[in-house]
Amino acid sequence: MIKLYHGLRLYPAKLCCWLLLFVMLLSLAGCSKLTTKKDLGDGEPGPVVTVSYITEDKNAGIINGPANHQSVQQNVKGSTAVKASPKLGYKFVGWSDGVTTDVRSNDSPVSDTTYTAQFDFDALELPVISITTENGAAIKSKETYIKGTITVENVEDQYLIESLDMQIRGRGNYTWGSQIDIDGKVPYKIKLSEKQNLLGQGNGKAKDWTLLADHCDQSLIRNYTTMNFARKLEGISWNSSANSVDLYINGEYRGVYLLCEQNEVNKNRVNITENPDITVSTVDQTGYLLQLSGYAEDPKFTINETMYEIVNDLSSNSTIANAQINYMRNYLQSCWDAVYSGDQTKIATLMDIDSVVDTYIVEELFKNLDAGWDSFFMYKDMNDLLHFGPIWDFDQTGGNADVGCEDFTNLQAGNSNVWYRQLLTNSWFSNLVSERWNELKDLVNEVPASIHEKATEGYNAYCRNFERWEIFQTPLNVKINRETDPVRSLHTYQEQVDYYATWMQNRIDWLDTYWNSEDFLFDATITLSGIGTAADPYLISSAEDFQNLTRVIQTGEDFSGSYFRQISNIDLAKVTDYTGLGANATFAGTYDGNNYSINAVLSGADGCIFPYVTGTVMNVCTTGSITNSAQVGGICRSVRIGGSIVNCSSTMKLSGSFAGGIAASNQGGGDSTIKNCFFGGSVNGTTASSPICCWMEGRTGVFLNNYYLDTVANTTANVSIEKEETALNAAQIEASLADYLNGK
Repeated sequence: MIKLYHGLRLYPAKLCCWLLLFVMLLSLAGCSKLTTKKDLGDGEPGPVVTVSYITEDKNAGIINGPANHQSVQQNVKGSTAVKASPKLGYKFVGWSDGVTTDVRSNDSPVSDTTYTAQFDFDALELPVISITTENGAAIKSKETYIKGTITVENVEDQYLIESLDMQIRGRGNYTWGSQIDIDGKVPYKIKLSEKQNLLGQGNGKAKDWTLLADHCDQSLIRNYTTMNFARKLEGISWNSSANSVDLYINGEYRGVYLLCEQNEVNKNRVNITENPDITVSTVDQTGYLLQLSGYAEDPKFTINETMYEIVNDLSSNSTIANAQINYMRNYLQSCWDAVYSGDQTKIATLMDIDSVVDTYIVEELFKNLDAGWDSFFMYKDMNDLLHFGPIWDFDQTGGNADVGCEDFTNLQAGNSNVWYRQLLTNSWFSNLVSERWNELKDLVNEVPASIHEKATEGYNAYCRNFERWEIFQTPLNVKINRETDPVRSLHTYQEQVDYYATWMQNRIDWLDTYWNSEDFLFDATITLSGIGTAADPYLISSAEDFQNLTRVIQTGEDFSGSYFRQISNIDLAKVTDYTGLGANATFAGTYDGNNYSINAVLSGADGCIFPYVTGTVMNVCTTGSITNSAQVGGICRSVRIGGSIVNCSSTMKLSGSFAGGIAASNQGGGDSTIKNCFFGGSVNGTTASSPICCWMEGRTGVFLNNYYLDTVANTTANVSIEKEETALNAAQIEASLADYLNGK
């Protein structure tokens, strides 16, 4: 026999029965209190009553099981088992009668009774922002605000907010447009009914705040890291603060968002003058906040083929408003003219150079894809200079963007942003960048550790975001925007954080070497043999010689009337940070390649071996590849009035918007020529492509006796084959070469 509690003695068979009954009762009751014989079946049957189970908030959880209107009879049977299950972002707290287990059964009350399951926010590692819209309306517009209330919890007492009236709408560009129709994770702008310093993170109170989705950043902290870094630089007078929060809209958990301040004119933000009493003659007596943006909207204007918009409000009087726009256009044009001149003294009379240097370091350190395209801010106060900043929109940084930004080497902002690109043609500016970088080294070196620190603070909350938004998949994660394959191959939050921190450490190490190297700290003068005449041309004998030529052309020198001769094969792929000549450089001299080759591997915006050509490029053979998002040609970007490409050949692999085997465009009419050229590589133009020259509408220069290999790969439907462009097969080319070698 086996002895049990209370001195009971049972035979083994009876013991098994007792154990079986005990297990059955446990299974029925879950973890809740077991119903004893005294509760049910002890006495005469009682009346039939109704038992119901509901949730306190339908958005927070559900009841699994027969939740509504169970009929039970006292002393005969209890209720059937139900379970309170929280939704993502919530946790079960207890039932309204004090029961704390999520599963319950065998309830047999004396009258009709409803038991309510209670839930609360889960984890609470981050501040919680709850937004309730009027009548539960969905937020579907970037233009129209919806009324509602905002509640802020899990913060210090002085920052608690309970149901404050506010308005909310959508915001952003790519993320909004790509996600709103599929009920994806989109960014928002909120306008409070009264000024608040939400979470205590700003310099003071304001009504306008933003909630960034960071949907394409699987670390969720790239914007946070960059903004936090920028706020520590003296050259940037103000930058938005940032804080990760758990966001709930109409009770639904929407994931982790980044709460930021609105980039706006405000005494606690961009603190510049707001003068409502200006006239046409006094438009310089107020402040202006500007944005360089490819999405620019009115009031907008263009400088150097780049669009800008005025962000702050202009006068309601259209005449005065137009005068304001003209004033800022003219001032910005003066700034650009000064930058193009390279004159440091002149630039310093119009622009705050400290802000230019500090913003450049931020943009380049984190390698911002959009540095020259969007969200690039600048401002000017009355009686003051033009300042760069605040910085904004850095989710596609830190190795999280393609088209050249996945690699921690090479410059990005220095190539894609027209201001930085032009300024870097001056050795004095390069020296300022290098000096400032070395001053900031201690702060810079803290960045990788700060990434791990921030990720650890809200680790569970960040992981829960990816339960709500199922991005991590195999073999590659869902692609939201421009994420690279290496990023998309990482399937846990910790892997994403480790990748970001490691990438930033590698970026820091590379910049530290490059910004202190002779390649960066250059003297932009020609150091070539020869004097540049037809009788004694400048001689190009190495990749370094060609890089020297490139740098001087980038300063604005077009070498009109000068002569160059190449005397050996050149491999530019081995030159540190060689990016070619972009959209703002013109070559007006004569370059004789002497039938030697130039090999290059270029990527990024507008990279070409030769820029706009208004002189002559002849006898050049190019190999390698060029990939960018704009115009690309195997010899040059564009032949313009007075320009000629003669006796040149290319076997390059070319990819861009407009891709031409020799040039993207020949646009000088009868005064520009491409003749006796051959292309045997591949072209891939997303807009248009051609084996010789693709962009032809309204740009009809002269073409004579040009040839291409008939197997040239061309993956674009919009293909143009111009007159005097003849396809040759391999046998024809071999025969022509044999004739040439035999002297025929």
